[in-house]
Amino acid sequence: MTAPNPEVEMSRSRIAIGGLDITAEPFLQLIERFDWDLSLLEELEGASGPPTDAPRCLVVDWELDESRDLCRSLRSTGTLPDVPVVAVVDDPWSPLVADAFASGVDDYLPRRQLDRLEEKVAAVAGGGTLIGQSASGQVVLVDPDRHQRVLFARQLHRMGFDVHFALDIDSIPEGEQVKMVVISAALDVVAALKARTADVPWLVVGDRDQLDAVDVKETERTKLFDTNGDPGQIVFIANQLLTEAFTQLRASKRLVYGVPIHFGAVKAGSSGGRTYGYTYNISLGGLFVRTLTPPAIGTVLDLCFSPPSGRGRVLVTGHVVWRQEQPVGRNGVPCGFGLQYAELPLADGAALEVGYEALAQHLDKLG
Repeated sequence: MTAPNPEVEMSRSRIAIGGLDITAEPFLQLIERFDWDLSLLEELEGASGPPTDAPRCLVVDWELDESRDLCRSLRSTGTLPDVPVVAVVDDPWSPLVADAFASGVDDYLPRRQLDRLEEKVAAVAGGGTLIGQSASGQVVLVDPDRHQRVLFARQLHRMGFDVHFALDIDSIPEGEQVKMVVISAALDVVAALKARTADVPWLVVGDRDQLDAVDVKETERTKLFDTNGDPGQIVFIANQLLTEAFTQLRASKRLVYGVPIHFGAVKAGSSGGRTYGYTYNISLGGLFVRTLTPPAIGTVLDLCFSPPSGRGRVLVTGHVVWRQEQPVGRNGVPCGFGLQYAELPLADGAALEVGYEALAQHLDKLG
């Protein structure tokens, strides 16, 4: 069966709030600024599919179990598969941030910066520039886990693919229209790989234990993806499989890496203050940061984040070399910006290099 396209016709006049006081000043400012209505996330509970008047954005208190669970449910059931979600947390460096992005959140704010919510909503309301080319063709998603299928289908649809669901390896179709197979490590992947006749890329997905138990090594045509992290990272891995440029040797590969990051413009007088984002991938020369409000190309930023496999945080300077604005482009890349390092203090540069190599070795072992 072919999965329905999760693109939802979203209302530009409503924001759904989960677990937060909708009479608080930041929300009253949104009403005045955009003339939008506010509603409670709980009003969407129990819906069986996308509502005809879906909210334009969700703002969810990620400190509350009930708000987190409801948001995950709305995502996994296909009720609001593609509506941007902003999580609110007490501590911007908390493990809850990783949990939020693993659950499909698009951006986050610490509670003390809730007054900056207007910037996020303005980005959602105003649209943006699409970067990259549309993918086309069919991706076969073979996974008995419905929740996981929906999360991955959302990301693959964003790349422009028609997603076909299969529950077992016997249901995998073949033909020129199939461009990639995404298969759960819980299935007999080895047998499925041996049985394939078409030379299409395969992406094996599962948690760390499942991937360790699968006797499959990474090649240019077969990749492994750890489902414990951000589901949006599947786009990065899919691009590696499908784009020839990714298969060519680089001085430094981009590695999947997600941690909170604090950044702001270096020059005094630059628009916008310091805020938080979430890293998407990292190389020796730079990184990609997820945020609904990416700075302009050429902006010089300083950034503070934890290096891979390191303790503490590093402080680096770099400039924005490209950006992906809202709405998410058909290349499937999430909102955010690519940054090239411009200045690396000796100790921080060394910590990044050591951490990068350790991360590369860890990912190689998974393969």
